Amino acid sequence: MDTLGQRLRALRRGLGRTQYEAAVELAVPPSTYRKWEYGVRLPSVPSALRLAAWLGCSVEQLYRDLAPTPPQPAPMPGRGRGRPRKVVVS
Repeated sequence: MDTLGQRLRALRRGLGRTQYEAAVELAVPPSTYRKWEYGVRLPSVPSALRLAAWLGCSVEQLYRDLAPTPPQPAPMPGRGRGRPRKVVVS
């Protein structure tokens, strides 16, 4: 079994395209396409439809028999981006 990212990479390479070319032709930022291949993010439904059409397969073929994706850890409370905000009480 492979992951969606591994499958995307194999199909894209079979077309002889780079990640950048795929992103441009799919009208998504290159960083978004890279995240799909690296397994950081999954494509939205509209993006998956465009992706399957571009790769010449169906959405079902893209997602069939994929290896289970490990659950992502939940964000820790109070650990957002940047410094914590100061709360001023009057």
